[in-house]
Amino acid sequence: MVIEQGVHPHAYPHLASLQARLNGQGFKTRLDSSSLIVIARQDEGPRLADTITCRRRDSDGGRLWFWTSWGEPIAEAEHIVDAAVIIAANLGPQP
Repeated sequence: MVIEQGVHPHAYPHLASLQARLNGQGFKTRLDSSSLIVIARQDEGPRLADTITCRRRDSDGGRLWFWTSWGEPIAEAEHIVDAAVIIAANLGPQP
């Protein structure tokens, strides 16, 4: 696999672990070298999706974090379960 310039070399394994977790929860996903597309589990209505990236967070000592497509931090990359819960909530049914 070719890693895109500017992508942290450890991003892909974290994204792959997150993909496995989300697939187990019924989400559809697509992983490439720098991002993970996550599609909501909805059978009806609009299909919600987000593109998750994994990059350093300067305000946390440069640790790797998962990020939403709109630039919001999700969770530290070592916290796969926490990230999956937050992503599921973001893509879940809205009241």
